[in-house]
Amino acid sequence: MGWWQSAFAVRPSQPWIPTADEEALVDRIAEAIVRREMTAPALIGLEMCRPLNYVGSQSLHVLMPIMSPFVDAATTTLLAQLLEHREAIELICERINRCESDQNRTANDSKPADCTEHQPG
Repeated sequence: MGWWQSAFAVRPSQPWIPTADEEALVDRIAEAIVRREMTAPALIGLEMCRPLNYVGSQSLHVLMPIMSPFVDAATTTLLAQLLEHREAIELICERINRCESDQNRTANDSKPADCTEHQPG
């Protein structure tokens, strides 16, 4: 009867701290989305897929052999590892919003907004 009690146990969540590579990847994703003016569709898509982020990460791992001739394998693996964490979608959404607000503040400047300026240290 002991195995049944822990069969559906959920591990207590520990705070997730993204690595520097994951932070850089999230910043690149946010900058690309804002540069293409796809903020609203990206946020809607991310929020809709939030419950499936782990499934999406595992799908990336499975499809890696097929995708490797077309995309960078290291970046795709890093994205899959990032999406394994529940907090990753929230992090991406926050960075997209911050990057868009930075771009709106610097709309009159000639240089594009740098979304990495306000990272907490």
